[in-house]
Amino acid sequence: MITCDIVLVDSGVNTAFLKDNQPSVRTIALFSSTTEDEIGHGTAVYSILHSHAKEASILCMKVSDTISVEELIVILNYISDNIACKIVHLSLGISQCFDISGLYQACKRLYEKNIIIVAAFANDGSISYPAAFDTVIGVDSSMQYQHVYEYEYNENSIVNIRASSVVQNLPFSNGEMRRVSGNSFSAPFISALIFHWIRESTTYNYKGALDFLKKHAKRTVFRTEESVEMLSQNEINIRKAIAFPFNKEIYSVVRYSDMLRFELTGVYDIKHLQNIGRHTSDLLGKTSEKGYFIQNYESIPWESTDWDTVILGHTREITGLTRVDYRLQFVNLCKRFNKNLVCFDSLDNYPTAGIQCYYPCVRSSGTISNQYGKLYCCSIPIIMVVGTSSKQGKYSVQLGLRRELLENGFKVGQLGTEPSGMLFGFDEVYPMGYDAVSELNDLDEIIMINQMIHNIELKNPDIIITGTQSQTYPYSFGNIRYLPIRQNNFMYAVNADGYILCFNYFDDDSYIKNTFDHVNNMNESRVFAAVMYPFENDLQWNVFGIKPEQVDSMAKLERMQEVENLLKIPVYCLTDGIKDLCNTCIEYFS
Repeated sequence: MITCDIVLVDSGVNTAFLKDNQPSVRTIALFSSTTEDEIGHGTAVYSILHSHAKEASILCMKVSDTISVEELIVILNYISDNIACKIVHLSLGISQCFDISGLYQACKRLYEKNIIIVAAFANDGSISYPAAFDTVIGVDSSMQYQHVYEYEYNENSIVNIRASSVVQNLPFSNGEMRRVSGNSFSAPFISALIFHWIRESTTYNYKGALDFLKKHAKRTVFRTEESVEMLSQNEINIRKAIAFPFNKEIYSVVRYSDMLRFELTGVYDIKHLQNIGRHTSDLLGKTSEKGYFIQNYESIPWESTDWDTVILGHTREITGLTRVDYRLQFVNLCKRFNKNLVCFDSLDNYPTAGIQCYYPCVRSSGTISNQYGKLYCCSIPIIMVVGTSSKQGKYSVQLGLRRELLENGFKVGQLGTEPSGMLFGFDEVYPMGYDAVSELNDLDEIIMINQMIHNIELKNPDIIITGTQSQTYPYSFGNIRYLPIRQNNFMYAVNADGYILCFNYFDDDSYIKNTFDHVNNMNESRVFAAVMYPFENDLQWNVFGIKPEQVDSMAKLERMQEVENLLKIPVYCLTDGIKDLCNTCIEYFS
């Protein structure tokens, strides 16, 4: 068993520096034929540790500047099995971590041996590993502190310490001195402080180190826990349900009823929309295997035990038409007959006590920004469906891809922006569509959505599907309602790896191209496929049931070819191209 005080996991230590200073250091290289520091980073970090913890015996584990998570796991497990040390110092961070669980377990092994891990966060400002783990002291830096030993301690944050980012003159390659700053060169001072604390302590562990750092911090930042109310998607156990009214949001529930987590037994509507007695397939075209005759909502068999839940879609338009508050009516009826209620509109200020209900809302009683703007960089491929307008089948594309990918044996993660997402078993739902309730400001909304993507990442799916609402590029800059601010916030938060662009048959070429270019410039990913909504107008989902004619096959093919020539990507039709689109997705991410 090798013994030392500090294990430095870095790029090695330059021999030119050793000759001048003669510090006691040993170097082990598991993935390199040389122990020499070829880039100077490890030499600079070592010089800080040696200067401020002169009594410490230091062993360096050499790694490359492009270390993979697999290599880091091997190194940490090697330390756990072969080295008796007190501190492991890592002035490195992996933002896009392809094995979060494996890396966490490697850190936990050291934690359980009371070996204290100090890790710098990545300098790009992202959440990085292992600094973000609760078994690691994660160090960020701040220009607020001008002395190297000044730092702040953070409560209830993934960032434990914010140390000084003062510029330092440090040795790099071949004895060269450089003026540098950053998390990598702030974190060693924290390790040095912990070393001196350990020397004076009879026992030491992770919690003790945190208590010591808190006691001696220049400032302690107390932050409340994230205070966000997101109604659980799993509170209601649905066995059989009915749906009302027959409008846009319910269309998807009917179309993909075979994908629901329960059985849909009936569809109801008001008489004013002239849908009573019609079959859903006549209005929607081909749907899932089972279609439904639309019934008058006044004939709902409330006393029946054959169903237990009402799926109540948006009702603002029909309330305006009939002057009936359907939300209040259904709340009271569900309470009277002991039925569950899933409502796509807010039920704030409605008497829901006494019934099991779900409705989409995001509510905050304070800031959730307790991570200094840091965002997760997801390691799972993400497909995002974007579009040129509302009501063009973006949600149908997402559900269609979900079906095809599941049938192909993929494990699919999904973040929905429609409230019906919980009915299909989506992992997360962030309501952003029609009449959605969200009290978060723009920045907290980005953090919340990014956190949801991370939650899905932790389930280790093969791929994640999500999609925005409405248009992506402004129709006009003359009114704020034309600016897709929330859509762009959503795109920033998700940072997708590939985009599918939905457009309308009747969209102008210039607007399609502007949207295409805009999305391609959001991040380093690109639009790799497009889907055409093949109708003459955008009334397919109109609440009054107007069904437009689909363009004829020749016109459809001609328009798809025109857009394919315009964008230089494959174009598919919403009504019959999802299977081929799925194959393109698989090929794109292969």
